Amino acid sequence: MVATGSDDETIKLWDIKSGHNNSVRSISFSPDGRTVVSASDDKSLRLWDIESGASKILNEYSQIVTNLTFSLDGRTVISTYSNSVKKAWNIKSGEEINTSSELNQQMGQDSMLIEENGWILSNGLKILWLPMNLRGNTVSVHKWFIAIGTSNGRV
Repeated sequence: MVATGSDDETIKLWDIKSGHNNSVRSISFSPDGRTVVSASDDKSLRLWDIESGASKILNEYSQIVTNLTFSLDGRTVISTYSNSVKKAWNIKSGEEINTSSELNQQMGQDSMLIEENGWILSNGLKILWLPMNLRGNTVSVHKWFIAIGTSNGRV
């Protein structure tokens, strides 16, 4: 459980979801902010519904995924592997739809956040402190939502 406080005088409790069985390597929000995709060393890509917290396996793979992103229309997930190969997956069917170099033109980019000494930083500004047990391998942001993948397989 994560608790956050805000300038709007609210405290929110966040349920940390588990679904992977190994370290989470990459996370990305869909353009509409309703879905998160995650890649893990358990060799699965998972789609997460933000509202319900439910997840399902999008695809399983044999190489390490180093980066994930949604296409600009939100219908495709692009995965980049440790050997620099990119693959595109249809989020409805889970089927591979493209492996060409043209994927670079389809990729939308999340804002980049970094973790440094337990803080999530945006443009050098400290925006979120993480307790030791929540410090993750990967961070993704969409508007006001932050997803963190941790070494114990939690998102």
